Amino acid sequence: MELLGLSIPVWVIQLSIALIVLFGAFVVGQILNRLVIGRLAQLAQRTAWDFDDLLVGTVRGVPIALTMMLGIYIVLAIMPIEPALRVIGEKALTVILGMTLTLVVSRIAVVAVNTYFSASFSKEHNLPPPALFSNVLRSIVFLFGIIIVLESIGVPVGPALAALGVAGLAVSLALQDTLSNIFAGAQLIIAQQIRTGHYIRVDDSIEGYLEDINWRSSQIRQVPTNNTYIVPNSKILNAITLKFHDRDQEGTSFAVLVGVSYASDLQHVERVVLEEARQLQADFAEAEPSSEPFVRFYEFGDSSINLRVFIRATTYGNAAAMRHELIKRLHRRFDHEGIEIPFPQRTVHMRQEVPNQRVYLNDADTLS
Repeated sequence: MELLGLSIPVWVIQLSIALIVLFGAFVVGQILNRLVIGRLAQLAQRTAWDFDDLLVGTVRGVPIALTMMLGIYIVLAIMPIEPALRVIGEKALTVILGMTLTLVVSRIAVVAVNTYFSASFSKEHNLPPPALFSNVLRSIVFLFGIIIVLESIGVPVGPALAALGVAGLAVSLALQDTLSNIFAGAQLIIAQQIRTGHYIRVDDSIEGYLEDINWRSSQIRQVPTNNTYIVPNSKILNAITLKFHDRDQEGTSFAVLVGVSYASDLQHVERVVLEEARQLQADFAEAEPSSEPFVRFYEFGDSSINLRVFIRATTYGNAAAMRHELIKRLHRRFDHEGIEIPFPQRTVHMRQEVPNQRVYLNDADTLS
């Protein structure tokens, strides 16, 4: 083929046309991305809703991908390609388009879930949303997307699904513990009885802030060491779990146990304990200054009369430091006031008389 008096091979002209089409598709995609996505971003900034801002971020760049795939389809249509290669190229393009749309849909779904969980908690604490729902939702979207793509290119998925069903039964038996943890995590999230940000105790051995609920385990951060427990979800679901405090809750009360001698003046003891507790509430930044401590005697113990003094902290994580300080102050004040904290003791009564001796005859003595 001659152009401007020059003999140019046909394949060079065809390649040039293909490159021009692809470059044009890229330019159009860039223009659409700037105009459409930019306009959507401006509209999203005018609203107080966070979801639309995140949604715009997930679809950014999608117009470029779509126009590029359209350009590839045009190139396949106009270029003299073997029919078999053309079919392969169209199917490959269909797969790329389907997986691109699946990726976009999965991102939108995950953003929606994360926005919901973020709105459920206080923005001040910036708690991460549970990852379990995000991962499960992403997997479900990709599963349906792969099925639709395979059907669109003529691959029968019915036999494959039947085989997967049989294989899934075997896998579910082999992964019974893992699946139980996954479903336990889903139940914890749906029930909302405990959620991220709660201060919990599991089986009287694991205590701290629930940081996240993941596929098979949950993260519980210990206070004040910041060590993290990785606890299987089924253990939390099936165990006796005590919820102390929510980060969004205003303050939490806790008790400090004290024992005093039976010879003590209980009115004097109550007055001294309340004075120290009130002073602690005023001195500590971690305390709730507006709360009023109170004392309750609750037991005649083996060697002491026991009482509980209730004070209030901003969060349950601060309770350990306040309990530590109150015990020191009470010990010092009791020593100053002459209030005895008794050691464990028992009164033993010794019998002086010898009990009557009973003599039992065996069968041989009776017969003789």
